[in-house]
Amino acid sequence: DAAGIRTPGDVGAVHRLQRAFPYRVPGLSRRFGFCARPAAELDAGQRRACSEHFLWLLLRRSANQAHCAAPGPCLPDKAQKNPELDACLDPLLNTDQVHECLLRATQFVALP
Repeated sequence: DAAGIRTPGDVGAVHRLQRAFPYRVPGLSRRFGFCARPAAELDAGQRRACSEHFLWLLLRRSANQAHCAAPGPCLPDKAQKNPELDACLDPLLNTDQVHECLLRATQFVALP
C-alpha cells in the first residue's frame, strides 16, 4: 500500500513486487527478504550481492513493464505500481546507492 511494507510478513508488498516478474524465478522472495534488512546488519559482501540482486530485479521490472504497448492490458495495474521502487531505477545510482534506495523504499514501519 501507499505506506509501504507494514509488517515483516507483508505478503501483499512482496507479491506486488513479484508480479512484475516470472513466478518461476527461484528464491526471489527468500533473497528479497534477506536483503530487505538494514545495511548495518549486512557485511560488505552481502551488501554487494544484495545490490546486484535488487538491480537485477529492477531491470527485470523495467523490461517487463516496458514491453507492453501503451495502452494495453499488460500494463501494471494499481497494485503493481510502485513509485518508490521505480525511483531506484535511476541509471546514475551505483549499486550501493541502489541498495540504500531500496532499503528506504522497503523500510518497515510501525503499525499505528
